[in-house]
Amino acid sequence: MSFSTILWESRSLRPLKSFRNLQWKSSKQAADTPTETLWKVRTNFRLQTFLEYLKLKHFYEGLPVNMQRLLFDAPGVIEDDLFLALLRAKISGVPMDVLETRLQSMQRLLGQSPWEMNLLRTFSGVLSYEISEILKPIRKGKKYSGYVRNSSSVGSKRGFGKSKPEPETFEWNTESTIDYFAYLSVGQLSLASGENFLILMSPIRTKRNTQKD
Repeated sequence: MSFSTILWESRSLRPLKSFRNLQWKSSKQAADTPTETLWKVRTNFRLQTFLEYLKLKHFYEGLPVNMQRLLFDAPGVIEDDLFLALLRAKISGVPMDVLETRLQSMQRLLGQSPWEMNLLRTFSGVLSYEISEILKPIRKGKKYSGYVRNSSSVGSKRGFGKSKPEPETFEWNTESTIDYFAYLSVGQLSLASGENFLILMSPIRTKRNTQKD
């Protein structure tokens, strides 16, 4: 029988009644041991909603170190370029009110629901969770002896030793790369695709320029 070791755990102040189970790998892996480290989460939120809550909380209030690890280990978080650029802009010293306004403008452009403090309060009022980081033994796989009962066990001998090369496939990517950090930190975004350019000015900057005129 294998037993798991709890490395860290946390739970919300609100009691957890009905819940769904979420699980993903932790980046804190023990080297040279037959074990794996996992995050196990019980929450009344769906995965994406739970992660959005953590992102919101980290942006507005900050998360403890272990909760940060939980968040950044979660699927898709380190591929969220807008969120990473947002944190980078915040660290660089952009005022929160300016950063929030620019973020909301970008989210509307992308068709996303704008973030605001009231959304975080709404989530906090209904969210319940139990989180644990566990160290779990990995079952050893059966070793292959190399013994084959007969030739039919390994398939046809025709063409043995001659493998056909895989056809090469190419996929064109015509999407433009958005420099979120440039807009969040400076207030101007340029999208270039061929000869087409989109310039998005920050509403903060536009307002100031209008006042000067």
